[in-house]
Amino acid sequence: VQACDNDGKTPLHLACGNRTWLGSTAVAETLIGSGADVNALDKDQNSPLHAACEAGGQATVEVLVQKGADIRAPNSDGIPPLHLAVQAGNRAIVEMLLGEGVDPQTPDRRGKSPLHLACQFPVSGIAEIVIEKSTDLGKPDEDGRSPLHLACQFQNFQTARMLVERGAAVGVPDKYGKSP
Repeated sequence: VQACDNDGKTPLHLACGNRTWLGSTAVAETLIGSGADVNALDKDQNSPLHAACEAGGQATVEVLVQKGADIRAPNSDGIPPLHLAVQAGNRAIVEMLLGEGVDPQTPDRRGKSPLHLACQFPVSGIAEIVIEKSTDLGKPDEDGRSPLHLACQFQNFQTARMLVERGAAVGVPDKYGKSP
């Protein structure tokens, strides 16, 4: 169960990332029961939890979390599982990880938090959930762009309005001198 393919993926990585099995946890549970490591890392430092969050497998994420998967571990690009769940647009997984205590303001190596991503990839309800759990709505990424910059850039006007209503600064320029 710990054998790896050329990318360093174990059978558990492959099972968790398989969109065909999203509604079923049987394969993942069988592999874990047979000794598969829930925190095994592939060559890009992705864990099975990264694969499940990216694929949108809510039931699989629940199993991995219950079995001790590291919910905060970033991959080699500095991307934690919550970022992938936000990008995948899976509200239930986002809620679950936030409910487990994952910090919604943890940046990836480019300084993007889950809130930055929610503003870039508008999926109903995700930005609202992340905004509710965030304490700094103006934290910039490496380019000095706040979540409000990104909400405006990606024409996510509902999220932009919500950010402004909750006190996000409107006139703060990014490192290129552009304001939201």
